[in-house]
Amino acid sequence: MNLKGGKSVFVVAEAANSHEGSLDTAKKLVEAAVEAKADAVKFQKFVTEELLVSSHPQFSLFKSLELKEEEWKELFVYARKLKIVVFADVFDLPSAVFMASLNVPAYKIHSTDLSNPDLLQYVASQKKPVFLGVGATHLKEIEKALSFLHDDVVLMHGFQAFPTRIEDTHLAFLKTLQEKFHLPVGFMDHIDADDPFAQVLPVAAVAYGASVIEKHMTLDRSKKGIDHESALNPDEFRQFVRHVRRLEPAMGLTEREFSEAEQQYRLKMKKSIVARRDIAAGEVLTKEMLAYKRATGGLSPMDACQLLGKKITQPMRRDEVFCT
Repeated sequence: MNLKGGKSVFVVAEAANSHEGSLDTAKKLVEAAVEAKADAVKFQKFVTEELLVSSHPQFSLFKSLELKEEEWKELFVYARKLKIVVFADVFDLPSAVFMASLNVPAYKIHSTDLSNPDLLQYVASQKKPVFLGVGATHLKEIEKALSFLHDDVVLMHGFQAFPTRIEDTHLAFLKTLQEKFHLPVGFMDHIDADDPFAQVLPVAAVAYGASVIEKHMTLDRSKKGIDHESALNPDEFRQFVRHVRRLEPAMGLTEREFSEAEQQYRLKMKKSIVARRDIAAGEVLTKEMLAYKRATGGLSPMDACQLLGKKITQPMRRDEVFCT
């Protein structure tokens, strides 16, 4: 798994609970993620009694979303058969232990549990990469959570507000996280999926340093199921992944050699020092004799001072390039 950036962006299709308690639907979400060419598909594993108090208004809803352990096993076997990375948010210790039994390649800690030391310590003990959700979390809280984990962590910025307002995404915070913690960062996008910008905003996060992009996916947003507000339909998710892949080569490197196309651009577009008029042999060069024009090769205008005061040994014609 490429969790620390490099050339490629790690794209996670966030299926979460869009399966709505159906194994068949969960398998179709896996298929959609594979078809979209996502790098991974992620679900959410929880025990309702460990997640919510019994009086919570969403207790019954979350209970209806739980897959049975045998269904989870079948789902993971199916995903691996289709050759896609599969893992899950773990919201409690029993869920983390169960995911360990499935030999997951990574763990996701939701910001819900960023302050859960028992869960953090257990996940760290498994020595697998960790995606740590840091939505609506203070820097000191992140620092404390990291003290329980190992170094193989990706800080995941973003939160779900059903949907999240564009002005609440704060892409620039990705740079803050990198500078503060010196860890790879990722972005979890949750803006309104009906807005065409929903396919653009997470791509922009790559330019702010995100090496992981997590985006919700559903089979049919019009049915208004779980997390539908920010979830892309399969065809939209495919297009989103294409956008990410097209951006990758555009990012380039911070230090590099010019490509052949850039070298040609320099030759064609950069100005050189040329003779402003015909110059006779023996004349001493002055600034008035020089002009800066597009030409093939020659000295840069920045080097004009090297020529001033020198005596010309060979006659030059107007627009002839100075090479030395």
